[in-house]
Amino acid sequence: MQSVVFLDDAEVALDDLVDALETHGVVVLDSMFRGPARVLRDQAVNAMQLNNEEEVINHCELEVFVGGELSYVTTFFYSGKHLFHHQRSQCLVERAMAEWVAKGQPRYYVFRDRVRAYGKH
Repeated sequence: MQSVVFLDDAEVALDDLVDALETHGVVVLDSMFRGPARVLRDQAVNAMQLNNEEEVINHCELEVFVGGELSYVTTFFYSGKHLFHHQRSQCLVERAMAEWVAKGQPRYYVFRDRVRAYGKH
């Protein structure tokens, strides 16, 4: 079962990000701009001592539709927990976003995916 963590704050502690990546593999930073997100990703790579191509943290700005509206979402995928596939990963984040919005967009939220067919929304 895949899970997605939402850390919805303009400033995210490195320890919180690393813990979320190592535990869940997918982290959405909805309130963070691209520049600070890139810096935080690089810090996480160093903190997790990822210095090979086998384990990486992919940083994506995904287009997701939630409630009929288009959003661009800063998302990190840690390859040690989540095998990134653009379409499947985007669908996962879109399902997670829909549930997160329905729950009132808390600053910290864990979405647990119950869909096994990752190609479907």
